[in-house]
Amino acid sequence: MYPARVLCRRLQVVEEHRKYMRAHNLDIRGRIYISSQGINAQFGGTKEHALQYTAWLKDQELWQVCCTVSCLPARVAHPTVH
Repeated sequence: MYPARVLCRRLQVVEEHRKYMRAHNLDIRGRIYISSQGINAQFGGTKEHALQYTAWLKDQELWQVCCTVSCLPARVAHPTVH
């Protein structure tokens, strides 16, 4: 079960995520869906970048983040997020 949140300013939140990733030059690839109902993300990158982004998400007031970090091969199948 996931916590439910109503997100009224979703376009602003999307832009905040993009700015953070660009400002920190994160090599994150995957799918991050942000809607009025909350966030759903499946993404990959270097371990350092993935943990940095996850830590940033946990610090955001909107989210109670449930996450699992898996170490996989260096090659990622997802397109670039930013």
